[in-house]
Amino acid sequence: MEGHSKLLFLLASNGEAMALYEQSLRSLTNSGTTDFMVFKYSNWQDISKDLEEWEDCTAIDEPTYIKLYANLCKKLRKRIS
Repeated sequence: MEGHSKLLFLLASNGEAMALYEQSLRSLTNSGTTDFMVFKYSNWQDISKDLEEWEDCTAIDEPTYIKLYANLCKKLRKRIS
């Protein structure tokens, strides 16, 4: 795919959620916290403004992005149902 930038994935969170993630992915997904967001991007400038509200961020791989995105959707769905 010439001319296309490689997609990168990022987890942004508050300190508590990042501490859970650093313990394990399962620790974060099994917790009740929704104080995190995952990003898919190819240009840092596209997300840099959105990252200002978060305390921490770390690069993640695509399978982790998919798991965290789905987990966040489930948690938020429970809140609004």
